[in-house]
Amino acid sequence: MGLAAEIIAVPGLADAGNATPPDAPYAGAVRDLLATPGIAGTGVEGELRQALGQAIEDAGVGGRWWDALRRRLTPEYHTIVGVDQQVIQLDGYWMTLPQANGAKVKLTVSVEASTERSASFTIAGIGGGPQVTLMLKEGLVHETSAAERVLLSAEATFQQIVVTRQGEVIATYPRLVAIDDRQLEWSFHPGDSPSGEGLGEPLSSRGFDQSTSEGSTTATLKIARGTVWEISAGLTLASLGGLEARISAKVAYQEGVALEYQLPPRHRYLATRYANFPAYVWTVEA
Repeated sequence: MGLAAEIIAVPGLADAGNATPPDAPYAGAVRDLLATPGIAGTGVEGELRQALGQAIEDAGVGGRWWDALRRRLTPEYHTIVGVDQQVIQLDGYWMTLPQANGAKVKLTVSVEASTERSASFTIAGIGGGPQVTLMLKEGLVHETSAAERVLLSAEATFQQIVVTRQGEVIATYPRLVAIDDRQLEWSFHPGDSPSGEGLGEPLSSRGFDQSTSEGSTTATLKIARGTVWEISAGLTLASLGGLEARISAKVAYQEGVALEYQLPPRHRYLATRYANFPAYVWTVEA
């Protein structure tokens, strides 16, 4: 059974139709299109950037550059030739542990009311498709004795787009067009705890002295509500001609996350939070 979630979508380039939308959401859609594998680094990217620059110039300061750009992006130029569903995986939570025999950690994400959300996952509009935000309505409890990544699995719909000029194929790229909120699941995967390198500035540290203790102790640490974590992962769409996509997502914790640790005796522990990592990095002294 899938998770309860609400989906919010900001329209992409393919959703404009004959309407006259606000320029701002479509500026993001153009940016996502230009960064998509199959477009980035090709002559198509160069021509689109030139067309975008001309559209902005045509629209003038405060004008509607989208209307000008749309005249240069005809349906015959970017054609849908295939559609398929693909499961994508996104980081949800990291469960890190000190490297000491017998250590355990329990993750608890609480949702107390129907209006609350445990987390949101905002996924960039691959290929100029819609930007999608999944707002999860359910909490989560999970315990482990090894470091793990808790991943959200979602079934997504991709289109295969072929770009032609005067009948010649010059590029092929994927476009993410939808995520099915009925096909969302948590999964749990081994994930080594990182060192502090490359994780940004230390935010806080807390020590636990168990060096003279004869038994394990329990320590509860929390990740604050509002913590944001950006991720990026590669994806190969084998059923769509082996197209490559890059899933860029921003995870925001809507409610606080509690991590309850069982710390074995005869060690000193230090738990540190860093700016660019949504979990604690542990160091152990014998």
